[in-house]
Amino acid sequence: MSSDRAGSISIVSTSSSIVRAGVAAALLAVTFAVFAPVRHHDFVRYDDYVYVVDNPLLDQPLTLERLAAAFRPYETNWIPLTWISLQIDRALLGPAPPGFLFVNVLLHGATAVVLFFALATLTGAFWRSVIVAGVFAVHPLHVESVAWVSERKDVLSGLFFALTLLAWGHATADESRRRTRALVVALFGAGLLAKPMLVTTPFVLLLLDYWPLGRLQSRGVKRMVIEKWPLFALVVAVCVVTYVVQRDLGAMPFNAPAFLIRVQNAVHATSLYVVKSFWPTGLAVFYPYPPSIAAPLVTAVEVLSLAAFTAMAAHQLRARPYIAVGWLWFVGMLVPVLGLVQVGMQARADRYLYLPQIGLAVVVVWGLADLLSRLRPAARMSVAAAVAGASLTAFAVVAHLQVQRWSDTTTLFEHALAVTEGNYLAHKILGGEHWRAGRLEDAERSYLASLDLKNDWATTHNDLARLYRERDMRAQALRHFALAIRFDSTSVSALNELGATLAAFGRFAEAKPIYEEAVRMDPERADSVASLAATSLALGLPALALRHGREALHLDPKSSVAANTVAWILATSPDPATRDPERAVAIALDAAANAGPDRRRLLGTLAASLASVGRFEEAAATADEAATLFEAAGEFEMASRARAHYEAYRKRQAIVDPATDPRGSSVVE
Repeated sequence: MSSDRAGSISIVSTSSSIVRAGVAAALLAVTFAVFAPVRHHDFVRYDDYVYVVDNPLLDQPLTLERLAAAFRPYETNWIPLTWISLQIDRALLGPAPPGFLFVNVLLHGATAVVLFFALATLTGAFWRSVIVAGVFAVHPLHVESVAWVSERKDVLSGLFFALTLLAWGHATADESRRRTRALVVALFGAGLLAKPMLVTTPFVLLLLDYWPLGRLQSRGVKRMVIEKWPLFALVVAVCVVTYVVQRDLGAMPFNAPAFLIRVQNAVHATSLYVVKSFWPTGLAVFYPYPPSIAAPLVTAVEVLSLAAFTAMAAHQLRARPYIAVGWLWFVGMLVPVLGLVQVGMQARADRYLYLPQIGLAVVVVWGLADLLSRLRPAARMSVAAAVAGASLTAFAVVAHLQVQRWSDTTTLFEHALAVTEGNYLAHKILGGEHWRAGRLEDAERSYLASLDLKNDWATTHNDLARLYRERDMRAQALRHFALAIRFDSTSVSALNELGATLAAFGRFAEAKPIYEEAVRMDPERADSVASLAATSLALGLPALALRHGREALHLDPKSSVAANTVAWILATSPDPATRDPERAVAIALDAAANAGPDRRRLLGTLAASLASVGRFEEAAATADEAATLFEAAGEFEMASRARAHYEAYRKRQAIVDPATDPRGSSVVE
């Protein structure tokens, strides 16, 4: 057992409970002060809407069934504990962003506190542990993990990581307490369920076994590895699950950079992570891969610099073991996110430093303490307090400013454009913000700027095509939808959008095979099947439309397109074997009550359904409401048809025309 470790329990215990409570309170207070602006923040349109706002796991009451559903993969992640924590937040604090962000800040502050206790227990160095925990609490590189609702997985897994360290410290202090060992496994398992990046934790524990615990030297590597077999078993299981989920759900881009470029980027990213840890400027939500590979000389310098520091750490292994331990902690925890196996499009990310940077902080804080040990005690304390105070204050101020850049989507991505080059993602997302604000020409410019930087990005072609469709620029819309499919032939969404564009322009015969291909590629996707049903009806194929419409409703009972098609056929068919007015009314009523933008069309179908059962007064009132909504939306041809139906219902006439698009003309009898 090292001298640091021998004194750990006594030092922590001799520090009064008031002092320890004061440190904990100070860490929490400074964390909430730095992150105070989040109480005014909005969701950002980069994962937040997918992971939180529109996440079906969160939009229903909290039940055991909903909790169990969190263990199924969602989007490109398998992070069940994170989903459960967000479910609880939604149930207790509501759907607004401040509730989620408050919990993020609370978890981050709690992690800083637990990290302090863990390091103090493991090393016995009370004030050094305070400083490392303080750096963790206020470092600007950690803002992304806290001020971004979608990064709940970082702060939640971080808390379990710190708890695992603390439990390991107690478990090794009294090895007869097997329950504490079991607690280590449980905490580590919970952390993995929050975010799989914790897979390197057993290796961190091995490093701590070397320093400050001294167990590796006295008991041997083999024994220390074998005792951690439950942890390694969890690592293997989670790695397999994560790889399969991310591969199958599309997190690994098919056009990822070549392996040599990824290796070079990993070296460059590691170097930048070190630099930004000391000088955290130019921080952005997204860092794109550079358009060309870096100069060989730059890469060579970076490799030599990293190798030189590693060699120095190895040379100082006996005299200053904290250097090697902290450095390997830093590099080792980065390995899963260095992009050697590419997940996502980013070259690097600030959030990836959330836990690895603790190791680097240990190197710096313990190293400075060594340097200052040559001074007289009074001078040593003064200099240490001045350096620590100035550093923490500077980090806190910069972090507070960085937090404010996360206030909303536009602020965040305009800043990203200002501090990065070639940021095609920022242009694309700002294009969406311009569009939502009604600035259509600005949106077009942003999308085109994104494509100038990354012309093979199908998603941007798809967005630009939808914008052109809204502006009735038909040739441009069709061109970009075709490009979206060309650059991503597996994109069912792009096929659906192309089909919708053709249908919107009345080219139903061309839209039908597009939808058929989309259904062939993904038969379980309800929107494709529903669109095929509507297109079949528009082509005068009611039997086929009814079959596909019922399939779509089976896949998604909330599909407004499918409900509209099925209800229209059941209400207006002249074939007694097909006609089912009562069922049409039930489907249309349910769909209209839950519809969003499609409500005006559903009201037209509901009116026809009501008329088919003789409820003409209600049908007329509903048709009148539909006409008003069409007029408000600028769809005057549709409004005119709804008015014609209104007059028919006032004369107690029902609609009979199975071969007509529910949005189109109809025969009145």
